[in-house]
Amino acid sequence: MIPLIPSFSKFGFIVASVRSAGARVLTPVLALALVFGFSTRALAVDVNITADNAYVFDYGPAAGPTSLFGGVENCLSSEIFSCGPGPEAYLGVPALSGEYLYVVTWSDGGVTQGVLGDFTDGSTIVRTGQQGWQVFATGLDIDPDCGPGSSVPSLATVTTQIGLANSNSGGVNSSVGWVGPTGGSLGTIGVLAIGELNDSAAGNFPIVCNILNNARWMWYNPDPLSITDPFRIGAAPNLPNDNNEFLIFRLPAEIATSIGGKTWGRLKVSYR
Repeated sequence: MIPLIPSFSKFGFIVASVRSAGARVLTPVLALALVFGFSTRALAVDVNITADNAYVFDYGPAAGPTSLFGGVENCLSSEIFSCGPGPEAYLGVPALSGEYLYVVTWSDGGVTQGVLGDFTDGSTIVRTGQQGWQVFATGLDIDPDCGPGSSVPSLATVTTQIGLANSNSGGVNSSVGWVGPTGGSLGTIGVLAIGELNDSAAGNFPIVCNILNNARWMWYNPDPLSITDPFRIGAAPNLPNDNNEFLIFRLPAEIATSIGGKTWGRLKVSYR
């Protein structure tokens, strides 16, 4: 077994994760951000998530997270989709209302790419692909490390890229700033790609176990006028390459503070 025990300093406890031997090292990639509405309430959020191929997530202010934990590098399709080694569940992830939830992710540049998940505080459910999501393509190309190492970007790198997104000053191959499904502010490049629902195996992806069927796959499309399928890797102009990622996603959306009287375990549970 390969243990990963990252600390969550804001709340003073450890979130532990255990991975199957020879599987994958936990890592960050495509970033997604979720803004909570009330100013100081403590929340406990349950997360079900997978990525083709890698991700990490954490909470923090608009300037970026203060730590990173729970990332995964998937090197086999079964690690992305299947009920056994597939998506991960994180129970009782602590957050302060008014923060963002950041998920960073990247792909291996082969076949398909995307991120899928749902997030609930026990009262309200947020899904990938719903209205309000944005993405920042950093233009920094990272591939998963399928060996004993890790290709996780540092916290400093992630924070720097969020700062560039906030100021619309991203570099070469980036989206320049945050973009949604119809684009972003003047000078930004590309759009947020909203893909298929998790309810059919007829599209790019099979149905993913343990994630709601009305969640949608998300990614980035650098040229929506010519790229017809941003969830598949191939030759331009019809299919994208992977030189825009890692990606950072965020969602300005309010989650209710009620947790329905339930007590959530503060640990990471992996379906392995």
